[in-house]
Amino acid sequence: MATQTPELLNYQGEKRSFHEEPLAAYLEFHEIDDRFLSYSSENERGYIGIWEIIDNKLYLTDLKGFNHKMKLIGMLDIFLDADAIFAGWYSGEINILLNTGIVDGQKQWIKRRLVFIDGVLVDELDLPR
Repeated sequence: MATQTPELLNYQGEKRSFHEEPLAAYLEFHEIDDRFLSYSSENERGYIGIWEIIDNKLYLTDLKGFNHKMKLIGMLDIFLDADAIFAGWYSGEINILLNTGIVDGQKQWIKRRLVFIDGVLVDELDLPR
């Protein structure tokens, strides 16, 4: 089974990958979930979103994918403008890994669970990896 290409979150000044799909609910609700071409088993959703938390709110800041004619599409093909879009539709979690340092020559990681309700960050939990 192929690993799905991750989404990206700009978090604390670094890009972090994650596998949850905050945009999926928006696409399904607006019946535009077939706009993107699943061109590879490594990216079945057909796009990559770049996200950011600004003032404790989740925003989609960039979007890249291909349509069924293999034309590159992005934010303006889904939304009315290309600026950051507040993800008020998203309630769920995003899980990222954070490097906590080096012990005995090995990087140490923790899993951070970011919990959102209607696009607003309501909790951050550090979990053992």
